Amino acid sequence: MPIDHTSITIPLSKHAAFKAFMLAALEPLGTKVIMDLPQYNAVGLGESHPYYFIIGMEINGDEEAVALRMLKGQHPAFATESTCTDRVGVLNMS
Repeated sequence: MPIDHTSITIPLSKHAAFKAFMLAALEPLGTKVIMDLPQYNAVGLGESHPYYFIIGMEINGDEEAVALRMLKGQHPAFATESTCTDRVGVLNMS
């Protein structure tokens, strides 16, 4: 099962600089901005499909709580032929 996309959550204050760095690093591979989602402080990078999302998050609270919230925003998503879009449906798949 191939990976469809992945995401990373970073401090919002570093979002623009990290986006610029990733674009410069991945541009030789044909990577560009595919989706710009300012309402979510997010951007999707890829060639024709966004395979790498960068999400900016406000940093409030103690360091441990912030670290846990940032880790929860990171994930790989797998490509599948299934049309199931909800967690319950995924759990009930046979």
